[in-house]
Amino acid sequence: MRPVTKFIIALLAVVSAALLPLEYSPAMLAVLIGAAALNRVPLVEFALACAGLIIFISLFNIAAFGGWERAGLNAARAASMMMPFYLFSKTTSPQEMMEGMREAGVPHDFSFVFSTALPFSKSVRRKAEAVRIAQKSRGGGSIWAFTVPVFSSVFERARGLAVSIESRGGLGKD
Repeated sequence: MRPVTKFIIALLAVVSAALLPLEYSPAMLAVLIGAAALNRVPLVEFALACAGLIIFISLFNIAAFGGWERAGLNAARAASMMMPFYLFSKTTSPQEMMEGMREAGVPHDFSFVFSTALPFSKSVRRKAEAVRIAQKSRGGGSIWAFTVPVFSSVFERARGLAVSIESRGGLGKD
């Protein structure tokens, strides 16, 4: 499937998940899980990535509205709104993502930043895992012992990426 088609489908799926009545959220999520299974996209990564947000949404709904049913429906809606672009990113290379978004009329700067940020976030996750393991082996339990090296690495990579983009003429050109 062409990247522009995948992008438009993902965008329509997010809009549908947002606009459909709350009761349809589990069905929408089931359809997206089926699409992931057909494309052999592992969902463990997705579940781990959005688990914190889903738990927060559920707890907030239980506290605010007092019902497990509404909490579950809102959690399903949140997952349904995040999953289409997860599937898009897992089934499309960064270069194809950028080209597909540009074909759909998305500005070059935004499509470039979006397609660059996804691989960058994967490297941040790997770095965080490496720091967590290193701190655990040293017996470090402080949040600062984990946070400082990860953020230092993130800012170093971002600076390197900014210098690289600037040396090639920067953004703002079509």
